[in-house]
Amino acid sequence: MIRRGMLKQHDSAFGARLGGGMLKEIFIWPALFEADAELPADTDEKIHRVIDAYLALYGPDARD
Repeated sequence: MIRRGMLKQHDSAFGARLGGGMLKEIFIWPALFEADAELPADTDEKIHRVIDAYLALYGPDARD
């Protein structure tokens, strides 16, 4: 996606860890440490926010 201009140049391995970390913070860690953890009612909205945050950093229109 970087080569095709869909994302700006960045350390894609770090970017993947950052995106994964945001998802883990919302979904994985609560499930590991709360016995009765359930998916949030606004799961889709939270996923969209993670994607929006990632694109704000690395999207083609992102500012340095």
